[in-house]
Amino acid sequence: MGEHVSKSTVSRAAETLGTKVEELRKAPIGGPIPYLFLDATFLDARWARTVENVSALVAYGIGLDGHRQLLAVTIGAEESEDSWNELLAQLIERGLSGVQLVIADAHAGIAKAVRRHRRRRRSRGASSTCSETSSASKKSSARRRLRHPMENAAARPPKRPRWS
Repeated sequence: MGEHVSKSTVSRAAETLGTKVEELRKAPIGGPIPYLFLDATFLDARWARTVENVSALVAYGIGLDGHRQLLAVTIGAEESEDSWNELLAQLIERGLSGVQLVIADAHAGIAKAVRRHRRRRRSRGASSTCSETSSASKKSSARRRLRHPMENAAARPPKRPRWS
């Protein structure tokens, strides 16, 4: 059913892969990432001589240059709000900024984690220093854009990133 691979070959491949994953986890994220994709998949993995179903949380980003990049992969016992919080905290610590849109499935844990980190960033950011008048005008402008998204689209200045 396939080719035989020696234990030493598997060990070397696992060591190389482990090194690359660790480099990815520590690599700084350079530049704004306007689009952040979050998803999870489930894998069978061997843990302490038993095979268990584990979750692999994955984060991809698309930078201003339009190129997709793998930002993080984390293996855990489950896909939960806590695991997504941990992943997002790691990304922010590594320099994630400029996120304008998060694309994910309807998993409640992802949504809660994203909302928590957005609130945290807002409370530290410029929006907490805005006056009530400017805040009201921003809300009015946003409502107008939502009602008529294509109206004067070319004349609008680029949006400021929400997580920077």
